[in-house]
Amino acid sequence: AYYEHFTLPRHYCSDPGLENPMYDDQFKQQPQHQQQPQHHQHDNNETPTPTRPMSPLCECAEDNNSCMSDAAMSRRKEQERLHRAEPGDYKYPTRLYHPLWTPLSQMGDFGLGVGLYFSTLRALTILTFLAGLLNIPNMIYFSSDEYNINGGQQLYNNSNNNSSNNNNNSSDEYNINGGQQLIQQQQQQQQQQQQQDMVTTMISNSQQYQSWLLKGSAICTTTQWVPCPVSSCRPEDFPEERFYNYTVVSQNGNNNDDDNEEEEEEVVLAFALKNLCNGATMKQGMVNYATLFLILIGILLMNWYQRRMVVAFDEDEQTAQDYSVRVKNPPGDATDPDEWRRYFKESFHAHATVITVALDNDNLVNALRERRECIRKIELQVKPGTHLDHFNLAKMSAEAQQSRSTLQKMMAKFSPGLPELFGRKAELEAMIVGWAQLDYPCSTVFVSFETEADQRRILTALNIGKLDARRNVTDKVEPIHLFRGNYVLEVAEPDEPNTIRWQDLNMKISDRLKPLVTTTICSALIILGIALLIRFIHGQSVMFAATAIAIFNILFPLAAKGLTNMERHSSEGQGQTSLYFKIAAFRWVNTAIIISIITPFTTTLQNHGGTVSSVYAIFFAEIVTTNVIQLADLGGHFQRHFMAPRAATQDAMNLAMQGEEVELAERYTNMTKILFLALWYCSIYPAALFMCSFALFVNYFTDRFSLMRTWKRLPNLGTRISEFSREYFVPCAIVAMAVMSSYFWSGFPYDNLCLNGNSGIYDDDGNGVYNGLPSAYYERSHYFEKNGETISLTLSYDDPSYRYCSQDFFRYKEASFPALSIWQPEGDEWMTQEQELLVNIYGITSVVVIIGVVLFFSFLAYSRLKHYFVGTYSPVGDDQGINYSRVKSISAYVPQVSSSVYSYPLLACDVRNVDPKVLVWADPDRPHSYYDLTQDAEELIGGCVIGGATGMSDDARAAAVHASMTEKKKVFSILAHYPPPPPVSPNSNNNHNHENNGIV
Repeated sequence: AYYEHFTLPRHYCSDPGLENPMYDDQFKQQPQHQQQPQHHQHDNNETPTPTRPMSPLCECAEDNNSCMSDAAMSRRKEQERLHRAEPGDYKYPTRLYHPLWTPLSQMGDFGLGVGLYFSTLRALTILTFLAGLLNIPNMIYFSSDEYNINGGQQLYNNSNNNSSNNNNNSSDEYNINGGQQLIQQQQQQQQQQQQQDMVTTMISNSQQYQSWLLKGSAICTTTQWVPCPVSSCRPEDFPEERFYNYTVVSQNGNNNDDDNEEEEEEVVLAFALKNLCNGATMKQGMVNYATLFLILIGILLMNWYQRRMVVAFDEDEQTAQDYSVRVKNPPGDATDPDEWRRYFKESFHAHATVITVALDNDNLVNALRERRECIRKIELQVKPGTHLDHFNLAKMSAEAQQSRSTLQKMMAKFSPGLPELFGRKAELEAMIVGWAQLDYPCSTVFVSFETEADQRRILTALNIGKLDARRNVTDKVEPIHLFRGNYVLEVAEPDEPNTIRWQDLNMKISDRLKPLVTTTICSALIILGIALLIRFIHGQSVMFAATAIAIFNILFPLAAKGLTNMERHSSEGQGQTSLYFKIAAFRWVNTAIIISIITPFTTTLQNHGGTVSSVYAIFFAEIVTTNVIQLADLGGHFQRHFMAPRAATQDAMNLAMQGEEVELAERYTNMTKILFLALWYCSIYPAALFMCSFALFVNYFTDRFSLMRTWKRLPNLGTRISEFSREYFVPCAIVAMAVMSSYFWSGFPYDNLCLNGNSGIYDDDGNGVYNGLPSAYYERSHYFEKNGETISLTLSYDDPSYRYCSQDFFRYKEASFPALSIWQPEGDEWMTQEQELLVNIYGITSVVVIIGVVLFFSFLAYSRLKHYFVGTYSPVGDDQGINYSRVKSISAYVPQVSSSVYSYPLLACDVRNVDPKVLVWADPDRPHSYYDLTQDAEELIGGCVIGGATGMSDDARAAAVHASMTEKKKVFSILAHYPPPPPVSPNSNNNHNHENNGIV
């Protein structure tokens, strides 16, 4: 019940902001213990109270319009607006969000960033599906006889191989016939038509043994073993499975010797595997070329669509951000919220409902948080009922230290025990006593107004460049808008309240850059190490490599999150952006780029172990393995069903019921990784676009289910990650598609073999050298084992020979960008005329795309720098006309810090006299004061004063404690709540001011 009512997201059955007598009647009929939450503050020796108020469930009836069935919700999803309930809301009936029938327009209830993520998923699913449809002609061509038979016949004829070759059986012939033994054919010449019939028979069923998902790819199973003398073909130039050589003794005759004596000579005979598929045709290239422009236009339309969705989500869900401004440069002594309230009232005639004055006390807040965590960890290590006073803990720590073995002492360095926790707690308390006696300046002010109109009017009036505000150029704003008559304020719309990292809010840029650079270097080293490991695994098995890639794609985000937690960011949005960059870089390299690097060039079109096969295996692992692991939620089930029932305390059980922690940045990178993989290889594997669409489609519903059933509650992130992904990584994916497609088309036929032009000549000594081959090639039939098959070859004097020529522009030492036909070495040209034209068109287009993206990035940089000189504020969406105080689930900018060992955040301001509704969350077992860090500081300072004051009277001692406590107003951030005056009845003559000041 706790998991369902406090962890899983629920929505009200009707708008809770409206008066509803039915709700009131239902509420009045509830038992007395459910009308108000029961707060019980427990010590370590108290048994948790099992009873807690739960949300009344929707009891659907045909005549009850406030609650709908799933089917009705599906039919009316466009008309029905859902309102997310706060965790544990017991006043109104609620129900769980449905993973299938919740409209996309309502996904903004989980935060603007989440809503944009799902809208992006859907848009990319449709876009890649349309791109797949456009590539159907290429899939049909690659799976047809025209590619594998006619193309192979054409290349075979181009080789001038018109002589007998009855025993010329390729490895693919054995693949087709399942490895059956070939019957040795007669070694005599046959007609050209007979040979053509043999070639046709050899390749006619070349793709029948491929997976149906690989049909339509550029995999070439029409291959031929051809002679390639060692003078031009070295073993290191080819993968082992595509090259064979052996030594024979040849009888060479000498024409200058009258006795015609024959001399024996050892000759090394070498053979290489040639691809006989012609894929780089203009028709197929233009289909892929059109796909590039379809993706480009689709991304532009998606950006327009996303901007519309931002407005739709923003208008659908009223949040504190819609009513608030952030003052970034307040005077250091402006710590009185009343002064800020008067300023906005007198200068803008705006009512400030909630004001938060944040002080530069990060060190103090972090120390208090860490001390609380030490206490919680100590509670979990001692027996329930143990008194946790200082002297008892000191004794227990000494006993534990004395009884430790050598191994336990070593383990304590990695897993702190009671002595380490107690020592750290004492150290922190000493620092807190010192820091709590300092006076801290005001660093930031958050102001939430009663109406959206007030917020927009203020942001417009103070809309000036950052540099002007920081230099206090007073003539840039109206004199009435100057704070204290001479201060220009730098204001902006803040992030959502639960995304502010209050403990890092005031970090300097230099302090942020040092850990950021360190973690980036560590991420790069990890990416390099995993790439080397994937290379080793790929050499053993393609499927194992694909599985390893999928596993590392799951594990690396955990390491990236640990590194990002070492960084200091003022908001969750900045932290998520940093995390996104690390994970996206890893997944792009680990999933797409590494395959191109570690796969030998000549195995690109190979049926088994080639590039296309590897890409297919990765897609299969991403669609099946990753989603099965996510849906299984093994860790979550273990926490909920094994750890939670065995928890020693209520808090420990609550922590086990929080759900799996997930990062929105990780989900965005998973989406862009799949898109990047498809665009990278779509020229040689067009079906990858369909697989990408299907993978995104599966992720769409898998993530919806996880969001509403297994994941921990996500913070209400804004548009930062979506914009970062859309503005930087997606354009890079388009560049990758343009550049890689040009190189993929240039590489056909992917065998690194060029035809020798000579035929039937002799060397100076009169020895036969035919087509550049020693006569030993023609004196015998060649039999050898390769790739588990028996190869039989018999050559005639008219058969062509080949030499090594690198067809991989990427590995050229000289300049080879962009991909153009002119980079072919003179004498080693391998491209057809169609292929040269196609490559030139694509190469020039790739340069144009790069220039366009660079210009786009320059425009983004200009936009980022522009707001330093001029104001750039513009409102998003329309004013909804709903007052701040009328929004049921509205939140405020409450200074608080999250902790991994507490179910609820720790408060960094005094909230004893604050209306609980501005705090949003509520622990059913403890009051908010239990999480108040300011009371911890009071206890420590008070203890210090009392303990250090000897010979003082009780009155003097109390006065000293009170004096130390009054300094708290300049030590901790200040939260002030000013409720708006109640509406005045038309018949009322009461003109008194009803505003209440709730300053804390």
